[in-house]
Amino acid sequence: MRDTPNPYRRLQAALAMACLGGIAVAGGPFEINEWTVDGGGGLSTGGAFQVYGTVGQPDASPPMTGGGYEVVGGFWGAVSCPADLNGNGTIDLGDLNIVLGAFGGGGSGDINGDGVTNLADLNLILSSFGSPC
Repeated sequence: MRDTPNPYRRLQAALAMACLGGIAVAGGPFEINEWTVDGGGGLSTGGAFQVYGTVGQPDASPPMTGGGYEVVGGFWGAVSCPADLNGNGTIDLGDLNIVLGAFGGGGSGDINGDGVTNLADLNLILSSFGSPC
């Protein structure tokens, strides 16, 4: 004996998805009117917020504001990695050697730009040691 198909099954599924979709979207008064899929970027911070790279960032335009938030679209500048002193793409022993060789003076080991290679620069190397840029 064959099962008789339920003619309302598709309608029930469509209604369930519409109801659940409405619940997921009802998160707040935020909206993005226009967007593109863009890539690139790096770490961007502000207050308690951090963004790593972007996907769907707003196009270059005047600032968009709402409530206490502002989004400014545009192009990313170059991503820098100041602790990669030898420019090989990783914070490693080469960078540590540059800081130790310049310790107490200025020059190539001064990562934070305060004019002297000191413990602050050494801490910057050690805190990101082994990290890629």
